[in-house]
Amino acid sequence: MFSGSKIIFSLAAAVLLVAGFPGAAHTDPRNPAPSDDRLISLYVYNFLLFVDWPPSVSKDGHTIKIVVLGRGAQSNFLDHLKGKNIRRNKLVIDHVDDLDQLDAGCHVLFVREGGMRGAPAALEKLRGQPCLTMSDVPKFTDIGGMVAFMNTAGEDGEPSEDGLKPVSKRFRIRLAAVHEAGLKIRSRLLRLSEIVGHVPRGTRTITSAQP
Repeated sequence: MFSGSKIIFSLAAAVLLVAGFPGAAHTDPRNPAPSDDRLISLYVYNFLLFVDWPPSVSKDGHTIKIVVLGRGAQSNFLDHLKGKNIRRNKLVIDHVDDLDQLDAGCHVLFVREGGMRGAPAALEKLRGQPCLTMSDVPKFTDIGGMVAFMNTAGEDGEPSEDGLKPVSKRFRIRLAAVHEAGLKIRSRLLRLSEIVGHVPRGTRTITSAQP
């Protein structure tokens, strides 16, 4: 699933993503910057172009089910992606506020701030399953989540340890959790990421770039 992508990827320039994204919303000329929710959804869409699921999970022509933990206005930020395609796989967006509703058909779980309370239980339920877990809350990887977005609004970032240069990484990725789920993340994407936690032996083959 999701193999052979030749797309040139630059999340460091979010405005370019908006310009090139299929079906991007029109912006007010008096306030041309897209909303934070729009940027986050663009990050999600482009991130998925560089993730591979096990062949047994799905093949081209099937669907990719993204589940947002929590309901309400904050959880609807991905709804405009419904029906769009990633390498012939149609995106399906669902919302849950009850962990009993999470099932094996979930390819991606996205947790927003409002869903963080239930995140630990959700991560435990999905542990070892081929489901990519993501959030726009930076501390998400601290509780075992796979991917946390940082600086989605385009800030320069916090100072580095030497206090001289801003942190430019756009994601935090917990590779041990990615490895355990049997997922692959391309090295092109890892170069934009801060890797946290233990990196298990053999992960290089899981995360290597493909031609």
